Amino acid sequence: MSAVGAGTGSPLISVVVPVYNHERYIFECVDSALMQEGAPPFEVVVVDDGSTDRTPRILQTFGPRIQVIRQPRSGAATALNRGFAAARAPYVCWLSSDDRFEPGKLAAQWQYVTRHPCTALCYTSFHVIDGHGVRQYTVDSPWDSDRNRLYATLLEGCFINGSTTIVRKDAFFQVGGFDPALVQGHDYDLWLRLFERYEVGCIPEPLLSYRWHGSNMSANPAADRYYSNLVRQRAARRRQQFGGGTS
Repeated sequence: MSAVGAGTGSPLISVVVPVYNHERYIFECVDSALMQEGAPPFEVVVVDDGSTDRTPRILQTFGPRIQVIRQPRSGAATALNRGFAAARAPYVCWLSSDDRFEPGKLAAQWQYVTRHPCTALCYTSFHVIDGHGVRQYTVDSPWDSDRNRLYATLLEGCFINGSTTIVRKDAFFQVGGFDPALVQGHDYDLWLRLFERYEVGCIPEPLLSYRWHGSNMSANPAADRYYSNLVRQRAARRRQQFGGGTS
């Protein structure tokens, strides 16, 4: 099934791509979403977070096949929230502007969520590629059918790659979306809040190519540790307030 053009049709999945100055990778990224095989009707929503390079001109080459929202520089969390708000489908996939979907990602995750409709978050394993797109290795994402044990593992460190996820839109808004106050770790914070209230799922197959090029946000270990600890402290306060781990 091809992508539903901006403003037309009724998509079942929205792919949200936040981008800021990624002229080198944005075409490959968006093209990987549009070229999905066997997927249900879907749309691609790109939120340009104030790019000053060639990114806007590259996005224009896709024409009406994608929806482009342009905003002043506001940060990744705000851009993602803007994309989720604009999404017309009941399920949303996030795709970082330097990553690329494997061809069957949307089809596999749609099949999973239709079989498990209570699932609010489904993630997958992923390949790691370098700046030139050459595969380096594969990461097998952890899974445990006991959600409390899996939640405990997640508290030890964020093992969910945001670009592998599909999220139920109603659940996203029920837990409050991404927190713009978190410069990093806004994804980790959201996964914990979703884990605490909803069923989650995992597809062990690697359905994403995650690009590691040295300029990634997670390339700053000190900042990553700081925000990860902050997110875990927030989770601990929620557990103290409401008791227990997951509902």
